[in-house]
Amino acid sequence: NTTGALQSQLRVTSTFLVEDAQKAKVTTKATVHDLAVESMTGDSAVVLVVAESDTTNPDKSKRPPAFWRLSVDLKRDDGQLKMAKVDFVQ
Repeated sequence: NTTGALQSQLRVTSTFLVEDAQKAKVTTKATVHDLAVESMTGDSAVVLVVAESDTTNPDKSKRPPAFWRLSVDLKRDDGQLKMAKVDFVQ
C-alpha cells in the first residue's frame, strides 16, 4: 500500500528485492513496539515508528535483533491512506 515516489521506487526495485530475499533464504519477523503521530491533516500524516526485526538464517541460527526508528509519511490515495515516504531516523 504505497503511493507517489515510494511506489515508483518499489516498482523499479521490487524484482531485485524479491530475488535477493529468495536467495538469502532468511526469515525475518518485524514487530512494531511503539508509534506516535507527529502531524496529521485530513489527507496526510507523519507517523514515527519504533520497530524490531528478528532474523533467522537458513541454518536456523538467529542474528542479533535490529531496532529501527522510522518516520513514515502517509498520503490519501483513492480514499485510502498509503505510505508515501519512509525515512530512517537516527
